[in-house]
Amino acid sequence: MVWNYRVCKHGKNWFEIHEVYYKDKKLRFMEFITTEGEISRESIEELKSDLKAMLRSLEEPILDYKKICSKFESKNKVKVKNVTIK
Repeated sequence: MVWNYRVCKHGKNWFEIHEVYYKDKKLRFMEFITTEGEISRESIEELKSDLKAMLRSLEEPILDYKKICSKFESKNKVKVKNVTIK
C-alpha cells in the first residue's frame, strides 16, 4: 500500500492535512485518515520525519475532499472510510 500526506479542502475556508492511502502506485484513492489537533509518535525522529512529510504536502495540489470522495464512491460503489482520531 502506498500513502502520503495531502492537504484537503473542506468547504470554503477549511483545510486539513490527511494521511491518504492509495490502492496502488497509480494513486487510486483507498482511504483518508484525519488527525485532529495532535500528532504523536514514539520518538522525536519519527515526529520530525512526519512533520517534514506534512510540510511536503503543502507543495502538492490541494485535494477537494468532497469531490474526491464522491468520485471514488461512484467509481468503486463503496463508501470512503474516513476515520477521525481525536
